[in-house]
Amino acid sequence: MDKKTLRLSMIGLLLLLLVLWGIQFYGSRHEQEQLNAAENAYQAGEKAVNINERQKAFNEALQHYLSLEEAHHPIYGSGKFYYNLGNTYFQLQEYPLAILNYEKALNLLADPSKAEANLKIARKKAKVDEKAPPTGFQQVLFFHTWALSTRLQLISICLVLIFALISLSLWKTFPGVKTLIILLGILFVSLLASAIYSRFFSSIEAIVIHPTYLYRDAGLEYAKVQEQPLTGGTKVEVLGFYEDGEWVKILTSHKELGYIKSMDARLIDAYK
Repeated sequence: MDKKTLRLSMIGLLLLLLVLWGIQFYGSRHEQEQLNAAENAYQAGEKAVNINERQKAFNEALQHYLSLEEAHHPIYGSGKFYYNLGNTYFQLQEYPLAILNYEKALNLLADPSKAEANLKIARKKAKVDEKAPPTGFQQVLFFHTWALSTRLQLISICLVLIFALISLSLWKTFPGVKTLIILLGILFVSLLASAIYSRFFSSIEAIVIHPTYLYRDAGLEYAKVQEQPLTGGTKVEVLGFYEDGEWVKILTSHKELGYIKSMDARLIDAYK
């Protein structure tokens, strides 16, 4: 390749990078404008002096958030997005959908304390059973309940510390360094296994978004598991989809097995 061809290739590559940067910059700017509009509408709803103004403002905020979610699909994005979306649904008294988005936020926020507090309030408003107490296994492996983002950050910190200590021990021997490296290694492996399990092998969970009956099989002609419908906002485990995805097999926290219409539930992590 001669110098002229190389120069043209470099110029072409530079132009391509500039175009890609421009597209990303425009997308980020447009996204930020919509976020600002959503936040402004939400604040206007909080300051509204009557119900009509309040509903109008919160619905406007909701439309901005839903538009952003549809356009950007923030799988590993800011948990704050889903936290704010949950707050908006809460203000509109759509408690099951508020619960759904608070649950999504818990998987992404490094500090989920506010989302957990609001989730607890939303559950009370929806008259949904409180979260089941942790099992003995969960109490031992307490970090498994932490947000995935938190575990990934700790994995990175452990890895950096291990490499730093190994490098340090090559220069000079310090008492207890090997023990510390082993302990950090155990913590690293445990956190990594926990993160991999959570992302790829943990059960698929969903939120029932409005009251619905639980049937013994996939069809309205089958008997109901119980006479009372499942409460909107109930968290269930998804076991499979049937009848071309029209029905979903679920297991409730009370170990009741049955089928509900797919449209009556939303997956917490839709990308599993």
